[in-house]
Amino acid sequence: MEYLKVKWQHHHADEPVEIYSEINQERWEIRKIELFRDGTTSYASPFYHTGNTWLAEAPIPEFSEINADSQFEGELIDRHDFERVWSISSHLVPDSLNTEFTEEHRVSQRKTNYSFLCETLCISVKLCVTVLAYPKGFQNL
Repeated sequence: MEYLKVKWQHHHADEPVEIYSEINQERWEIRKIELFRDGTTSYASPFYHTGNTWLAEAPIPEFSEINADSQFEGELIDRHDFERVWSISSHLVPDSLNTEFTEEHRVSQRKTNYSFLCETLCISVKLCVTVLAYPKGFQNL
């Protein structure tokens, strides 16, 4: 895995000024965090996203290509730095500046993740039941 931080110089209020990406060996994003000028953040993973942040639909270019455009400044960061930004952006707040999480935070996050997965599974099951109940579609209802 590679971890990338890209600063984007622009004047668009609705676009991020910093983008953090976790990139696999084929240069596809696995997770992404976008930081905006007003201090807000949004993020994306294969399972969830916030705001208008989505994983890239193509492999991430090499650094030379990113940095060839003067509005972008890309650099490699280590996993620890990426995880720190991810944790803060995904609303896991560390109990101190050393980014260690209390057991209470871990339990809370597991419950949140479990609830999200249960809701997703429930929606999927309801959709399957509906499709099975109406195999020819809804036009005859």
